[in-house]
Amino acid sequence: MHRIARTAVRLAIAAPITLVAACGGDERTHSTGHPVVATHAAPGTRLSLATWITTVNDLCVAHNEALAQVVGPLFADGLPGEAAAEAAADEIVRRTRTVAHEIDELNEPSSIADDVAAPLPALDAGSDDIEALGGPAFFASNDDPYRPAARIAGELGLDACDNEA
Repeated sequence: MHRIARTAVRLAIAAPITLVAACGGDERTHSTGHPVVATHAAPGTRLSLATWITTVNDLCVAHNEALAQVVGPLFADGLPGEAAAEAAADEIVRRTRTVAHEIDELNEPSSIADDVAAPLPALDAGSDDIEALGGPAFFASNDDPYRPAARIAGELGLDACDNEA
């Protein structure tokens, strides 16, 4: 498989950690069209571990689908042009930075609060790496800048967010 196509496939599976958040009781629809799972927790109330893990894993599945819609068409007719690769990378970074903020606001169980904070710097570093490389170089690379965050997600029991689970 061509290196760029492998990177695209890996990204479509690896970046689900970038959609690891939702909080509050309002039903919302994510940009994927899938409903964001409502936690129905009152402000300041911590989620149970089981609810938090289920919510986050559901969101990762939806994010996988959304990334497939961004990355899949990019390689539908062969190698992408520079502008298309740059636009796709920008969309990946945009989603990641938005979700990193949402992760930070998630009212996770106190027993894992420190662990939940760990993926945030890894997500930011991954996004910084993609921005520094630019879209074409990112998709031509074999590196996965979000892998450290996905590994941490796997350690937290977020199997849908870890591409090597």
